[in-house]
Amino acid sequence: MNPLVPLLLDFTAELLTYPGVSPDAVRALRIALAASLLRDNPGLADVDVSALDSWVAEAIRDGLERAEVLRQSGTTIRITRDEIPQGSPFEVPSERPTTIHGPFVDRNGQLVRFLEFESAAFQSVRSALIAVGRVGPVWLLIPAGSEPNAERTV
Repeated sequence: MNPLVPLLLDFTAELLTYPGVSPDAVRALRIALAASLLRDNPGLADVDVSALDSWVAEAIRDGLERAEVLRQSGTTIRITRDEIPQGSPFEVPSERPTTIHGPFVDRNGQLVRFLEFESAAFQSVRSALIAVGRVGPVWLLIPAGSEPNAERTV
């Protein structure tokens, strides 16, 4: 099942902007959410949106454009939800969000915001490693400026 439309609907369909927040904040969040999925899976944008609200089609279209920019730059993004009243510090002290979307009021009246984290640029690596019991891709984070070195082996 394509997770893109349910993600957009579940996280953003009922968000309201908090007083003083730009009306475009929800739109920017929707684009970021779509881009976070479409960066590695552009085929997810192939969705029949005829029965959905126009904002869904817009988020997918603009998210696909942003995903291509991220792909070309070798960066990724991830979005996390942060409930503002509890406002816990960031999990990793050196990690700070590049964009904060919100605050918004969710369907339960909870004041929330979404934090967007963008990675540094890394080289693309194809892995032939097989890890027993491991499901999913193997991530080798090699800085974009790295040069090949015959003395390094995997």
